[in-house]
Amino acid sequence: MSEQDFIERELKELAGLIGRLQRGELKRPEFRSHSVHLGVYTQQQPDRYFARIRVPLGILTSAQLNALGDATARWADDECHLTTRQGVEIHNLTLDGMLEALAALAKVGLSSHESGGNTVRGIVVCPHAGQKETEPFDVTEHAALVNRHFLRHPDFQSLPRKIKIGFSCCNEDCAHTLLQDLGFQARTDGSGQRGFRVLVGGGAGALPRLGRELFDFLPAKDLLIFTEAFLRMFNRLGDRQNRRRSRVKFLVESPGLERLREEVLKEWDALKTAGKKWPSVEPSSRRSVGDSLSSVRVSVSGGNLTSSQLRRLAALIEQRALTVRITPEQGFLLRDIRPDQLSSVKTA
Repeated sequence: MSEQDFIERELKELAGLIGRLQRGELKRPEFRSHSVHLGVYTQQQPDRYFARIRVPLGILTSAQLNALGDATARWADDECHLTTRQGVEIHNLTLDGMLEALAALAKVGLSSHESGGNTVRGIVVCPHAGQKETEPFDVTEHAALVNRHFLRHPDFQSLPRKIKIGFSCCNEDCAHTLLQDLGFQARTDGSGQRGFRVLVGGGAGALPRLGRELFDFLPAKDLLIFTEAFLRMFNRLGDRQNRRRSRVKFLVESPGLERLREEVLKEWDALKTAGKKWPSVEPSSRRSVGDSLSSVRVSVSGGNLTSSQLRRLAALIEQRALTVRITPEQGFLLRDIRPDQLSSVKTA
């Protein structure tokens, strides 16, 4: 099935849930328990809902920005919200408005699927990836590979709790890998082989933890098989009885980091024995620093945007052939700005 086919199937699933709620076959709490894996949540107001839109790698096109602007103006009280996971939320939707908004966004390839629930959430990647002089390599395609593999993966639709993954490419750790369940920091070994330092068990919230090092070097070619082994370990050992202690950070405390490493390696061995081929990212050449283009950060107060602001941004990047990524700080990074464009972009 194509991505569009998947999205249409998910919209039909949501339409069925909404129909059951409207007919009184489901109460609102029951509806929410079924709809969160589709990225749809109830609000405090009895007739309002919000959707969390997954934006792979935080990269938005001008068409997607315009579609978000149209959906925001028509169905969401003219406001949308950027998230710390480089996604977008639209609030104050009615049930009918929810379906119409998501159907409109589906036409430009945006979906809310697995932006909620006990799944692999949207993967955070450094918005500067591919541009920093100090980065060992561009982590963008590695993050994209993981995103493609685990989105809708049938084995990981009901994990003990959500899993948050991040990829950083430099010492600044723009993707906050220390606060992810599973963090990957790009590095190379003595022979120049590409890989990652792997951190596990980070998290913010009421009981914050910094991630601990599980491996000091994971070859990039083993990224997918390792991540699947890790998720299989979590699926097996994660606490399904006590929600408050069901995140990875509590497994790091007990049974402990060494036991986790042993269990991940056990799952890894089982996957290798199965003989499956695991795709990887082909190394690409770094662009010349002399050819580097500029980037400009755009701050967004509280992460909140109106439809007119979204459309202005869409026009800006289309007219100047720029790219844009949402940042984990709930703003935007405008990229690929030529020297002759820099002044006008800053004042736009």
